Amino acid sequence: MTPEQYIDEFRTVLANVDTRASVAAHIRAVLPIIEARLASGSPYRAIVEDLNACGVTVNLNTFKVAMRRARAVLAQTGLHEGDGTPAPTTRKRPATEHPTTPSTQNQTSERPVRINTPEDLAKIRDQTIDLDALREEGLSLRRAAKRSAHESD
Repeated sequence: MTPEQYIDEFRTVLANVDTRASVAAHIRAVLPIIEARLASGSPYRAIVEDLNACGVTVNLNTFKVAMRRARAVLAQTGLHEGDGTPAPTTRKRPATEHPTTPSTQNQTSERPVRINTPEDLAKIRDQTIDLDALREEGLSLRRAAKRSAHESD
């Protein structure tokens, strides 16, 4: 698409938004279009220029903050504000499994993958680590690496 087509697309959606609304409200209204443009590789600066051409006066830093906040709201609600479609989700990386000794396996099973709440942080902070078992695991991994290096020679 050409820049004029992007601007026309923004203008079509923004026609339903009160001109006195905040910049954040304007950005939330066109968020699905912005997300599609970002997914196709458009830089933030180009999107800001197009928004300014539509009459939404915003600078790059304000745009970035508004985008972060709009995405946070969408993550909580799960729906796009304007069209009721589900919000884009981010794929969580699968947790990699590492060989553990039985003494450390029980302690790491309660550890959260991501820190989302204060309780998750408390679980990590209060976690007890068996340093002797960790040392033994490291030594066994080194021995296995040395054995495989000697066998390949």
